[in-house]
Amino acid sequence: MTNVSRYPWPWIVATLAIAIVLYALALLYASARITDVRRQSLTQQQTRLNQEALRLEDEAGIAVQLAHIATVTLRGDRRREDLERDVRRLLAASDRSVIYGVGVFYAPFAFDRDAMRFGVYRYASRGRDVEQWVLPGNAYDYVPRPWYVAALHARGKPAFTGPYESAHGLSFIGASEAFDIGGRPGGVVLVEATQPALDAMLTSTLSAGELVWVTDKSGVILGKRPVSTYGDNTASTHLSIAPWTLYLASSFPLVDAARRDAWAIGLPVTIFYWIAVGLTIYALIRYRRLQLRTIALQETASRDGLTGLRNRAYMLGRLDRALGSFASDPQRNFGILFVDLDRFAVVNDSLGHAVGDKLLCAIAQRMLAILPDGAELGRIGGDEFVAHLPLTGVAAAELIADLVIRSLNQPFEVDEREVYISASIGILMSAPRYAAAGEMLRDADTAMYAAKNSGRSRFAIFDEKMRENVLARHSLENALRRAVSNGRLFARYQPIVNLRTGRVASMEALARWTTEDGQSIPPSVFIPLAEQTGAIESVDTIVLEQACAAAKGFQRCAPGITMSVNFSATRLHRGDLAAKTSAAAEDAGLDPRLLKVELTETAIMDRPDDGLGVLERLRDLGMQVIIDDFGTGHSSLSYAQRLPVAGLKIDRSFVEPMARDRQSLAIVRAVVALAKTLGLYVVAEGVEDEDQVEKLRTMGVEYGQGYYFAPALAIDEMESFIALRESLYTIPPGSVATAS
Repeated sequence: MTNVSRYPWPWIVATLAIAIVLYALALLYASARITDVRRQSLTQQQTRLNQEALRLEDEAGIAVQLAHIATVTLRGDRRREDLERDVRRLLAASDRSVIYGVGVFYAPFAFDRDAMRFGVYRYASRGRDVEQWVLPGNAYDYVPRPWYVAALHARGKPAFTGPYESAHGLSFIGASEAFDIGGRPGGVVLVEATQPALDAMLTSTLSAGELVWVTDKSGVILGKRPVSTYGDNTASTHLSIAPWTLYLASSFPLVDAARRDAWAIGLPVTIFYWIAVGLTIYALIRYRRLQLRTIALQETASRDGLTGLRNRAYMLGRLDRALGSFASDPQRNFGILFVDLDRFAVVNDSLGHAVGDKLLCAIAQRMLAILPDGAELGRIGGDEFVAHLPLTGVAAAELIADLVIRSLNQPFEVDEREVYISASIGILMSAPRYAAAGEMLRDADTAMYAAKNSGRSRFAIFDEKMRENVLARHSLENALRRAVSNGRLFARYQPIVNLRTGRVASMEALARWTTEDGQSIPPSVFIPLAEQTGAIESVDTIVLEQACAAAKGFQRCAPGITMSVNFSATRLHRGDLAAKTSAAAEDAGLDPRLLKVELTETAIMDRPDDGLGVLERLRDLGMQVIIDDFGTGHSSLSYAQRLPVAGLKIDRSFVEPMARDRQSLAIVRAVVALAKTLGLYVVAEGVEDEDQVEKLRTMGVEYGQGYYFAPALAIDEMESFIALRESLYTIPPGSVATAS
């Protein structure tokens, strides 16, 4: 163990080095943050520039479209009145916020044929109209004007000129386009906008810290170039509608803020960071001093508080490490034993938990003495243990499991008492298919339950078939719960025939289950499953309700015919069997005297005092009680004569082999004789052929049930069967009365 009084210099040096690297990374991050903010600002600036360009092109486009429409409209010889009207109309259609005036300027010789040297123009603006003949030497000779010359040179395309000043002292930007008359230049249409209006439009959407201006080859024509340079904070784009370039300069306040934040945060962060480094070094020293204490606590946390063995968390980690070693080297195989004590709850219930705890400690010590060197044993549950056997094959694991079972079968001395216990063990070997310890424990647990189901006090080795059986059982259990809720469980009815008359005397309601894909699940499969999962009460209820409704309906074709319904031991011991049965009969409108309750001999005798009270309440309601599967249980004759029952049902396991097994035949005779003595009638189950019918009739058995007569039938099939038997048989004088 490391000396705790020494300073951890290697760790301190490493901490300082890491701190310097992290600090450098923080500086790089701050720089990257500023760069990222600047990049985002440039992207936003470019977006704003594009928006301004679109607005300017839209406004300029209005002037171009207006000039073009005028060239198309005004070409040709025109009267002055028409000319005046059209110019006014064009002006009225223009954008009032931008367009100042619209003019049509005819070329010399193009309008007045008598005055060959003169030109004429008509100009309309927001505030004035002008109609002028241009005489030689007149002050307003528009032919040499830049916008006139530019329009002629553009050859039918729009031309932009300006800014230029008018005689009124206003500064204009003009859009002009020439038109022809008779194949010769006929004149120019001019659309003028004042420079201040365009400047106002251009700057109306600017944000704080932004400047915008437009240039052509002669210089700035709109806006105002900034006095101080913005450097690389200026973006520009060329306009498509005019030979102009649009500039946008921004101050980038977010970039400046990012820089300020970097400096503002940097100093306190630096101070805090190095304080943290100092505290970290101090913590390293403290950690070294607490290291031994931590190791001791971890050791305690990995132990079971009662037995001192390793606990579940440790064993899971140990198995995970073993799996990792096995994955890297398949030669490092291992096995695990999952040990579960048989009927340990009996010890706790009878001798007390204190004795049970001492017994667990003694069992732990005895198993530790048996396990080989290198093996580890842990207690993972109340009476569950897991042993890890490194470098162990199947044969060795079987030998160790057998030794454990033999050892635990020997008595334990606890508080001067001799206590016996046994164990069932599941064996599992390492395999590539396992990725986690939990998966191994799951399959080892499955193997252990297979050993318990085989008779306890033995071991079983896991194979994939066990897992498939568990999954299949789980799937079937889920399907059964769904079937209960979605109506896939239903009742079918097997007739009980009077062996003397041949007529149907009664019937038994039997549960049937057809899955959603149409598969029929045998009752021998789903009834035990329902009992184990707690779904049997729902099954009993479904069959009872359908049986009562069916029995009510059968009264139409067979008045007085009775219905037998089976119930589980769970329902009997709940104590509400009489109430539930009576309520179901009442809901169906069925006379309770037409309902028979069948209970197995084992269910009645499991808790005889409780069972006797329920049977008496059923009898008081007028229902008959029949002991089902008689002969397979453990009832005594002295108790049987006290039961308020009306009949006995001989189990099919005695009826079927009567012809070849004299012992079965003798048991049937004895049951019949007992029933006669107690004044009970007898029903034989599993009647399959005429020879059985004859033997049973000869022995005095009143009723038979089985495939010789009919399988379990649907309601309509049962009605047809009753009618058929009625037509074939009559009641001879002196025959035995119907069991009703």
